[in-house]
Amino acid sequence: LEFSNSGNVEIKGTFHPIIGKVSMDLVAINCQNANVFEGDEAIFWGGKNANIRVETLAKKYGKIPYELLVGLSSRVKRKFINE
Repeated sequence: LEFSNSGNVEIKGTFHPIIGKVSMDLVAINCQNANVFEGDEAIFWGGKNANIRVETLAKKYGKIPYELLVGLSSRVKRKFINE
């Protein structure tokens, strides 16, 4: 997926741009002048208010949602929530 230099990540209800190249499961986020600290939750899609829909991201990158969901490395922590 080409998230490099495009897209945003939600941290503490504020959106921050992805900067530079995404390498495997490592990504840089511009949090300049923000109250963000190591260990804060970064949301790429979904979230408590579902501000970033996986369907929207898939469409933006010419994929289907399934491709985004199964394309995650096994090193990425998963949190399953039952509603």
